[in-house]
Amino acid sequence: MVLNKIIEEQHSNATTAAFQAGKNGNAVCGDMFITVENDRYFLAALADGLGSGKGARKSSEIAMDIVEQNFDAPMEDIFALVNRALAHERGVVLTVVRIDYVNNQITCGNIGNVECLLQIDNKDVMRIIPTAGFLSGRSFKARVHHFTFQAKVGFVLHSDGVNHLRQKRDLTDVYERPVDVVKHLSKKVSIDKDDVTIISGYVH
Repeated sequence: MVLNKIIEEQHSNATTAAFQAGKNGNAVCGDMFITVENDRYFLAALADGLGSGKGARKSSEIAMDIVEQNFDAPMEDIFALVNRALAHERGVVLTVVRIDYVNNQITCGNIGNVECLLQIDNKDVMRIIPTAGFLSGRSFKARVHHFTFQAKVGFVLHSDGVNHLRQKRDLTDVYERPVDVVKHLSKKVSIDKDDVTIISGYVH
């Protein structure tokens, strides 16, 4: 991922945009994310490695490798596999959003302070409440949420380097343009405090 630039990506049924920056201008960001799609699913995930720099990046890379290899598994199993793999690493906080095109279902799993916002079929923006904690091999309980949709889904994931005042109002009516959401939120980052990652997507 190129730091400090907005990168757009076009999937078959989804459009995404993302921005990353390292703490205090560090060349290594301790966050990592993926977006993947097949005929049935679209998945976006963001892991924020504890701390910053190379150690944090290693943990987030391990997490994203496992999510990508198992992205069609039950959400609870994905989190369990990540947790087991990080038993001797720093650990991560993690959010995963998976959209099932066949059954028109959305599944969200999250633990820790990666923010997840959803807008479904032009309804109000929802903040998905995570479980407190992180994944590092210890006992945990990730919260898994299920929703249905008819036509389209907008989402934003971001790590805690983003100032999220008036988050919901910031996103209303612009979620079909992920790059605009990312541009807007990237102006609210605090890289003196932490690494920053923002992902926005529109699935239709």
